[in-house]
Amino acid sequence: MTEKRKVLIPAAGYGIRAGKKAHESKELLIRETSGQPLIIEPIVSALALNASVHVIIRKEKDDLAHFLQTLILPGLPLHIQIINASKDWPDTLLKSQEYWAPSNLVLLPDLEWKNHSVAQDIFEIIETTEAETVWGGKTVEDSKSWGIVNLQKDGAQICEKPQEKIAAPWAWGLLGFKKNRGQELLEKLLESSHDHQWKSLSGQFRKLELEEMCDLTRLCR
Repeated sequence: MTEKRKVLIPAAGYGIRAGKKAHESKELLIRETSGQPLIIEPIVSALALNASVHVIIRKEKDDLAHFLQTLILPGLPLHIQIINASKDWPDTLLKSQEYWAPSNLVLLPDLEWKNHSVAQDIFEIIETTEAETVWGGKTVEDSKSWGIVNLQKDGAQICEKPQEKIAAPWAWGLLGFKKNRGQELLEKLLESSHDHQWKSLSGQFRKLELEEMCDLTRLCR
């Protein structure tokens, strides 16, 4: 294992959309395809990626903290960061900045996707090319339920759950970034999660296609 790669798992949300109460953790809901809690798949994915794991949770989520503290996965470095209330998932990740590795991959516990090799591809692109941010995703029907990416010649535009109708919106599910680009990226995502407006980013970017992508707290798209 190496600290050159890190899988970041934001798990500080309230899970209201999933029908959970404030003191319950949606990350412990059972994933039908595996019969395991949602949080398990991104953690196990890190093993195959030769990456360490950093999970960020709210201090009220005692059930999730206990589950993670008693989880035994030989050979997998797993660190739990407990924070106070977070504004949104980008803010959760911003609070983990001191723990970022040179190459980072955000895996959301409630996401399910196929062609898992894309996660490995994201790390390799970040490590071997000039690309500083890499998204894995696909075209979706409903842009209002996803974070949307629009790559341009001189940068990229991102918008969290845009309210206007968009032709063939390309939504991201996996997000990889170099350490030195994470702060700007997440600050723009946080702004957009509040006002749902497009934000411009400079730098080098790549998009990789996922065969399928499903947010398990919504309908699959």
